[in-house]
Amino acid sequence: MKRFLSVALLSVALLGFSGATKLFADMQVWEGWGSFGIFGEPKPEVSMSACDAMDITAVNAIGFIYHQVSERARNATHIGWRWRVDEGPEPTFLGKRRQDRPISIHLLFEPPELEGAYSEWQLWLSGFPEEAHVLTYVWGSANAPGSVLLNPYHERGRLIVLRNGLGNYGEWQNERIDIRDDFETLFGKPLQELAYIVVSSDTDDSDSVAKVLLREFFFEDETGERFSPCEG
Repeated sequence: MKRFLSVALLSVALLGFSGATKLFADMQVWEGWGSFGIFGEPKPEVSMSACDAMDITAVNAIGFIYHQVSERARNATHIGWRWRVDEGPEPTFLGKRRQDRPISIHLLFEPPELEGAYSEWQLWLSGFPEEAHVLTYVWGSANAPGSVLLNPYHERGRLIVLRNGLGNYGEWQNERIDIRDDFETLFGKPLQELAYIVVSSDTDDSDSVAKVLLREFFFEDETGERFSPCEG
């Protein structure tokens, strides 16, 4: 249980929900994946049929599903998945606080000089490390696809709009992200090791509904070999 609470603290602080007393951990969703929510807020319904497949329904809710990546995945150069949004909040422009979106996928990186610093007890004590760089990939906003915005809660975070909320709902879309290129372009430094993936769905501010399917999550190494989140 302590593990769930510490990682929850990390991720919620990233998204701007401060205060450890407002967090609560939940049971493991699937081997390697945990979930958590916030006291006083409904939590999305999450079901998984495999390590790389999840269904999320958020009704006026906010919640997070997280995965601490394997040693092999820490040095992945690409990540990808298939996803479908069947319903989501009214699109709004990102880059300011309290903006809902049906799904975001956050990649949290660990600087070389802090190797091992994202251990559970340190997360529990310190919350979200201000040294951490975070890439957040979003489906659902009024911003044009390809837009990059500063995370309003974290100066070392970037929001990247892959798909907005103005079309393509109900259609499967495939993504393959060049982690190295995005990291080096947006932060101006060599790629750091990946530490966590956090999947979030957020509809509480708009009192709306999101229905999302996520499938075939994969990492890819420098040789082009693909492997699932729970491998190695």
